[in-house]
Amino acid sequence: MDNYKMFILIFIEVGSFMLLWNMFNKECEKRLCKSLLVILFTSLVFLITNYIYMPMQFLVNYFFLLLAIKFIFKKI
Repeated sequence: MDNYKMFILIFIEVGSFMLLWNMFNKECEKRLCKSLLVILFTSLVFLITNYIYMPMQFLVNYFFLLLAIKFIFKKI
């Protein structure tokens, strides 16, 4: 699959996850900007790690997603 197609699919997947996150996290300020930042960086990390061993890729990608949410929203 081409990189731009992969980026779009990951962007939509992480975007839907962040949409759910924002529905349950209403007390945070600037939720939209922070969510877009998490979505963009996570999508880029998914593209960069696309060429490593699949189980390791899965762990790295979702570990980065959790770390990004932790640092940007100061939660978890």
